[in-house]
Parts: sequence; C-alpha cells; structure tokens
Amino acid sequence: MDMGVTAPNTWSNLKMINLAELLPSSGKGMTVSEFESLREMRRRTFAVSGFIHPGMHYEEDVNNVAVNTGIWCTINGGLPNAFRMGRSTSDGNNRGDSETEHPVYNIDGLRIVQNLTGASSRNSIYLPPAPMAEVEASTTTSRDYKPGDHVINNNNIYITVSDAPSGMLLSDVTYFKPVDMVSREDLVGMEVFLVEIGNEGGQIPAVFPLGNVQYNGNTSGTKNYTDGVMPQSYSAFGSWDTVTWGRGFTWDKMSEEHKTKFINDPDNNVYLDGDRVYQWQYRIRSVPSIGDDWRFTSGYDDAATSYVRTSGDVSLVRLSAQGSSIPVVEVNSGRHFYQINSQERVGNVDPGLAITNPKFTSNNAIGSIFWMPIAKVTRLNQGAYHPAFNPLGTKLHATANGGDFYSQSAVLKRAESIADCFQYNSDGGSLIDGGYGGNIQHGFSGHPLGYTHDNIYDWQMQDLRTDAQGINIDANAFGKDLLGNRTRGWEYIKSLEIFRTTIDAVSETLPDLNMTLPRDGGDLVGGCWLYNVTKGEYSPAVKFNNTTEPTLFYPTNSYTNPLIFEGASYTSSSRALTGNNPTSLTTSWEVGDEVIVLFSKRTKYSLAQLPTLDVMARPDVLADYYDSMNLNAVVGLNWNPMLPDGTMQTVELTRKSLKLGDRVKRTQNFGDTWVHDTSFRLDFNGAENSAPYNPPADMIVFVDYQHLGKVLEPTHHQRAGSLATIKIGDVFATVSDNNAPLIYNLTGKLGKETNQAAYVKHKLERATFTLDDEFGELISSSWSEDAIRHTELSIPWYGRSDGVKLLPFLNVDTVTGLVYGHVTFKELIQDRTVDSTNTATVDLSGSVTHGLSIGDKFVIINSSNEAINNIVMIMTGTPDATWDHTSFHDYYINHEDGSVYKGGVNTIHPTFRVDAYSRYGDDNTIQYYPNISFINDLNMKRTLRGLVRLPRPLGFLPKEKR
Repeated sequence: MDMGVTAPNTWSNLKMINLAELLPSSGKGMTVSEFESLREMRRRTFAVSGFIHPGMHYEEDVNNVAVNTGIWCTINGGLPNAFRMGRSTSDGNNRGDSETEHPVYNIDGLRIVQNLTGASSRNSIYLPPAPMAEVEASTTTSRDYKPGDHVINNNNIYITVSDAPSGMLLSDVTYFKPVDMVSREDLVGMEVFLVEIGNEGGQIPAVFPLGNVQYNGNTSGTKNYTDGVMPQSYSAFGSWDTVTWGRGFTWDKMSEEHKTKFINDPDNNVYLDGDRVYQWQYRIRSVPSIGDDWRFTSGYDDAATSYVRTSGDVSLVRLSAQGSSIPVVEVNSGRHFYQINSQERVGNVDPGLAITNPKFTSNNAIGSIFWMPIAKVTRLNQGAYHPAFNPLGTKLHATANGGDFYSQSAVLKRAESIADCFQYNSDGGSLIDGGYGGNIQHGFSGHPLGYTHDNIYDWQMQDLRTDAQGINIDANAFGKDLLGNRTRGWEYIKSLEIFRTTIDAVSETLPDLNMTLPRDGGDLVGGCWLYNVTKGEYSPAVKFNNTTEPTLFYPTNSYTNPLIFEGASYTSSSRALTGNNPTSLTTSWEVGDEVIVLFSKRTKYSLAQLPTLDVMARPDVLADYYDSMNLNAVVGLNWNPMLPDGTMQTVELTRKSLKLGDRVKRTQNFGDTWVHDTSFRLDFNGAENSAPYNPPADMIVFVDYQHLGKVLEPTHHQRAGSLATIKIGDVFATVSDNNAPLIYNLTGKLGKETNQAAYVKHKLERATFTLDDEFGELISSSWSEDAIRHTELSIPWYGRSDGVKLLPFLNVDTVTGLVYGHVTFKELIQDRTVDSTNTATVDLSGSVTHGLSIGDKFVIINSSNEAINNIVMIMTGTPDATWDHTSFHDYYINHEDGSVYKGGVNTIHPTFRVDAYSRYGDDNTIQYYPNISFINDLNMKRTLRGLVRLPRPLGFLPKEKR
C-alpha cells in the first residue's frame, strides 16, 4: 500500500502465524518493544476488546445448564454461590463451538487466557453469599450496620447505605433507604493491570501463571505452585472472600532455568525492559450492589459519560480499581473505571473496556487498569418463602419437628409480616431455627418451585461479554432469532401495588377518568387495571404521567393488555381511545364510583426467567387481603383479570408458563388457613396456558410458575442511531398464537402453540428513513407519510388468532461501533365481519353520476389526483351525486387512519374513507414511530404500534464494516 503503511493481519492470518516467530531468538523472553508490537497487531486485528474464544461449557442434563457459550451453572448441587466458565475435554461432555476449551480474551491487544480460576479448570467464579436481613423491633436500631446490610422493621425493608452505629433511626436517609425486597445484583468482571516484579517499593514479588492471581493449578512441569506467594486478599474475589488463595511463584526463589521457561510462555504475559521484569496480571471480581441495579457495567453503556456504577436511585456505588493493591479496595474509594464518553477517560483504548485514569491509580498499577464485564447476577435471599411477604425467599417455616411450607397447618407461627420471614421461631418469628433448608447442603427448599439461595441458576445471570471479532448478523437473521426464541430476554421484576380511590371526574370525549391516589403517584406511569367496585366491572387503562392530583387514567380497548405499557404513558396527542369505534368498558362509570387501581411497578432488579405468582381474586377481596397483612405492594404478584363468582371459568395465566408449581394455594380467610389444591395443576393445558376453575367470590387463589423475560423495550427514535447495514429487514407477519415471547413483548398476547407458529416474510416495495442532517441519525417520519410499504399482507391462518407484523433493523452507535437490534411493529386485529361486497369502478375521465350510497365499495380511476386513484374506498355518508375529473384534486390519504383529507385545511372528507384490504384491516404499510401507542386500522380497530429495541447491544461492528 502507498505511504509505507502495512495492511493489518486478519484474524485468520494471525492464527496461522507461528507464535514462536514473534518471540526473540535469544529464548529469554520478549522485550517491551516486541511485546507492544504484538499488542498493536492484535489491536489492528480485532474489532474490539472482548472474548476471542468464549470457551466450552457443560450441558449434560437438567443439572447443568448453559447461560451462553462458555458460561454454565450446576443448578442442582455443585459449588455454592458459584458459576463456571469453560470446560476441559478431559472432563467430558463439553459443549459449544469455541476453538479453545477455556475463555481467551483480547484486552486492548493483550491476549488473556482464563483458566484454573478458583477451584478447577472449570473456572469457578465465586459470588458473595445470598442476602439475609436483620430484624429490628422498633424504628431505632439496636446494633451497628455496614453498607449493603438489609434491615427490616415489620413490613418495611431498608438497605444500609453508609456505616450506621447503633441507635440510629431507620428513617434517617443518611444511613438507610427503603427498598422493595431483600435482593441484590452482583457484578462480575475481569480487572487487568500491569505490575513490575521484584522486592523493591511498588513492586510485586510474585508471578502467576497466565497472570491469573486466582490461579488454582498444582504444577508447571516439575515445579509445584504454592499458596501464600501473596497475601490472601490479593487473590480475593471481593472483601467478602477470605478463602481464595492464588498459586504462583516467588520470583527471587525461582531458578534461572525456571524463570526463562516462565517468561518464554507467551500466555504468562511477561516482558523485559532491560533488567526489569513486568507482568500483566488479572483477577476476577464479584462486587455486590447496594439497593440498586448495576446500570453501567462496561465502557460502552447507553449515555456512557461517567464510570462503572449502579443506577444511584437508592445508593450510588462506583466500582473502584484494586490493581496491585494488597488489601481489597472497597467501592466508592476513588480509582474509578471511566467509560468511553467520560471526560476523565484517557488514551486511545477500545470502547469494549472501561479504564482508569493513571493519575488516580498510580499507586495501584503501572499506567491504566482495564475493566471488562463478564456477567451480573440477581440473587434470591436466605429468608423463609412467603408469597406476599418474601417471594424471593428459599427457606422453610418452623414446625414442631423441622420445617414446612408457609401454607401448611403444622407451622408453629403463621407469618404475619416480612420480619417474620427473617426471624427465627425461637426469637418470635416464623423462620425455621438454624435456617434449615433453602440451600444446596440440605436439599430442601421453602420455595414452591424448589429454588435454593446458594445455587446460581442460569436465569439469574445476564451475560455481559462481547465478541472481540465483532458480530456478523443481518436484520432478517435478527428477526428470525426473535421469532425462534433464540434471543435471551432480561426483564424487571414487578411489584403489584393496590390503591382505593373514587372517580372525581369523567370525560366522555377523550375519554378519561380523574382519580386521586392516596399517595403521590409520580412514579406510577403506564398500564394498570381499574376495578369499579360500585359497578362490579373492570377495565384495562393507562395512567398518564402527571404528578398533579387528580391523576388522569385513560381506559383502553377491552382486547388490549395494559401491561404492555409498562413504565410508559400517553402524550396529550396520543390517547388510549380516539377514533370512531372505541370499545371501552367504562362508558357507564360515574363520578363518585369507588375504584380499585391495580398497578404493576418496576423494581430495581431483573431476571431472564421470572418466578411469578398469579392471583385469582376479586380486586376488592385482594385489597382486603393487603389490608389484613398491612401491605401496600407485593413483589412478583400478577392480578389475573377475572372476577370469581363460583361459576366455572377458563383461567389463562397472565404470562406463558415455563415451569408450573405442583398445586395452587387457596384461602377464604385472608391466609389464616390455606388449602392445597391440585385440580388446577392436573387440568392445566400447557399449550393453551389455561385450565378450568371455579373459585367463589370470597376466595383468593395463588398459582406459582415461571416465565421467560421480555426481550425488547420501547425506545425513542432519537436513540436509534444510524443504520448498521444498508439493507433493513423484510416485514415479518405472524399470528399471536406464535409461542415466541416476542409476541407478548409487542402486543401483550400469549401464544397457544407448543412450538413457534409459521411466519411469512414480505419484501419491501418502498422504505424511507429520514436522517438528522447534523448527526446522520434516524428520526421519525411525518405522521402522514407512508414510510415503509411492503407486498400484500399474507399471514398464517389459525382460527380466530390476531397477529402482528414487524420490521427488524440494526442500528449502530457511530461513536462506539455498537450494534443494537430494533423492531418497528404494528398489531393486526381480525375483523370477521369484513364481507365480500362487490367493488364499483368510478371513472373520472369526465363528469359522472356514480349512483353510490352508504356502504358501497368503489375504486376511483383517471382522476386528476394520483394519490386517490386505484384505492378501494367505502362510502360512509351521503355523497354528492355527480363527480368530475378534478373533484378530489387537492385531497390526500392518511394511510394511518384510513381517512381522506382536504389539503391546506386538513379536514376529513365526510362521505368516504379507505376500505379494509383484509380481515386485518391492513394497508400494507408500517410506520416508524417511537415507543408504543395506538393507531386505527382500516377496519377502525384500535391497534398497537411502536418502536422497540434490545436493552443491550448485540455487539460491535467488525472494523471493516464501520
């Protein structure tokens, strides 16, 4: 190439290079220049810092489950509080498509091999013990607390946010903050740092195989590794870890022959600078959150302008680098890892990494310290399980001869508060003394789905790794993965809050209901259920984001699941019900009616699969149960929209069940006694996700099960970025009976098929995206534009099933090169009343008396306005008897609502509109609009549409595609 620039090696070429050729012929190790030359080659080769090879995993049976290639869990037995990475061929039953048994990473040009971390070649990654809570009898504490400690008084849960001496008030936010549940997110990642080897000040006296300060191998040839070459804290996974010792060698005790052999192994990442010896070392860290989720885990999160940290809504936790420090460095100790857009970030470093600023970490490493995230894990707790008080609990309740479920009559004390689930029976609580059960050792669980607190399950883990070689995927492949359940979800746990109120005002035109909530509802936005106690009716609704009381609630269509609007509301121009054919259930509701609001609110924590409790109960009975238990909200509870009255009803679970409990629990006295009923379980139809049941009006029924998390979240068009590939996807159309969780994600419908139903791809006839002139990013098209047109809709026909059509596309962040998967979609609602009335043709080459009347279908041809020619219309009013060539010269069609508008004044033509092309009332277009809202189809059905995306990126574009 000209200017003397050498073309970079491709990865395939680099693999063919004999690594020995890159080493000095002296056989005495690499010099700093040789080492850095090799780093630069890797920087040019790989798209980003991340895994080169993810490693193999073990997936033999139900006991060993992969999270993703190279990460796996033993979920029945195995090591407590640990997950695994990689697996040797000698272990047998290894799975995956990795070229290496164990993970291999590119870290800013460093080749890091992760092996023998923790306990074995399976790379045992340890986590802190699951959270427990201390119980206080009053709101004044009786002992000292440390940050991260949970404290419970009656039904109030607090997290300690700073060192709190005894005698503090739990209401003092300097020390304590209220939280929804006893849980935690543990962040796991790799810290990579450079040290000088020796016994002088600032040097480290030991070297470790692979640079792994947690190495647990036994021998290197004839040399035995030893514990104790560094203090234990140097090898700890965190300040909670007092047992992990890394094995290595004390440099001054090694023979010259041994030193030469060690530094000549390139996997050890040692180089020489004159007579000085340096090693790049790494440790895996497991860092618990304090009341929040780890929102910013890497160098490239959304709005990556600060550092690796939690969301900070409860207690801001910043990850601090340890590097060569011998004591574990606690969080919030400075030495932060900065993200790509941070003002403190230094150097030209891959965006796949967070990095320290050397001026803050000069005593802990030479130069910068790198951070690469691996996973985050949401934890269950060590308290006794109770569906209302502690749904993430795992232990048993005390009985005379051991322990049992909360619902058994043999328990010595029926739990009457959250505190009872965390206090031993001998101290006045309900928890079995000694905490028996709920763990791997004892084998018994108090959770109805059998979970223990020290098993790490695949559904607790979110994989944060990125592929160093970039991703090679197109939009259609992304769409197929969504429809084929091959894209892993990650969904917030919800808490069901119940309010009693009355209707202050009713608007017939929007329509909306004004109601005053008993507390400030500014944090309550989105879908909910309303139950009119006075009328004995319920309706889906959406709460408008308005902190000024009274609050606005917009009832939605009877066929719309309001929970699709999780955390999202309407703007003033996008009501739940407008148009000509609303199907609201609230037309008879009046001022003064008593109403119960059931609101599902996000908590701080998320899971890939969510243990859930559906409740069948009249909302007023459920509200009485809350009152009897002194509760305002219950974590993990979903109200099943039904009104028990003693008659047999087909009860469909609110989400698609993956794993169902062995029985339901029912009570007619607010939990004083429980009856275990297997009839629902025995009659449960997995495909239909339902069973017949006939609870009486005063009964509360709990059904335990687990469901997949949602994959996509609503998004603004401003966050879409620019197109990652020139070609966007086709339009996929499928029925709501498709079993993919994607369907619920988009429309709130639950599939009935056992497997994924068929879908049909439709080629694009026209696709227009508008780009922002300044940044080249996508912006929304005008409301009246027909932005994307596809071939005529064809959809698999499965009885009365509704459907959805979706357009997948990939967008890239132009700063980082990160690729996000997006979907713009539109719901398809069947109208089985659509008939086959003949269509008349009206030729406007000249003046014509058309003879049309209300209900007639027609097509206009040869008018002066091409916009309305050859479109099937239907007459909705009494027309002028005669039309001519220019009668509709300045009219245009809004393909969103099917109306014909007069240009300039934008008034709707009063006598005809676009007719439905099919039972789905579809116009073969799809618009690109932010978030989720409603649109009228051509049958005047109110359907959902919107823009959603993956909450985490798919990966980085390869360098050659940027």
